[in-house]
Amino acid sequence: MIAAALHAHSDLQAVIFDRSPPTEETQQVFALSGIADRADFMQGDFFNAVPDGGDLYLLKSIIHNWDDPAATAILGKCRDAMPEHARLVLAERVVPPGNAPSEAKLFDIC
Repeated sequence: MIAAALHAHSDLQAVIFDRSPPTEETQQVFALSGIADRADFMQGDFFNAVPDGGDLYLLKSIIHNWDDPAATAILGKCRDAMPEHARLVLAERVVPPGNAPSEAKLFDIC
């Protein structure tokens, strides 16, 4: 998702923050797309702190993995790191009501 945004908008820069280092495949995608110089990969734990000073914080498929107190803690760490003008975007799958099959329901199994 970030690679696509960087590719589409040459003025953007990104910090990809994760517990694990980027895979070789991920690094190749960024290098082959010509965007590696505008993306930094940082390791860390979002329960401790997240990189500060960003304009936009995007949490994709993160919050659904945690109970309410843990999700609140993650969002609090984001708020602590965000300047006043920054925005937070949560990208999560929407689980439809009812019993019809849905891929999103597979991600809602605890």
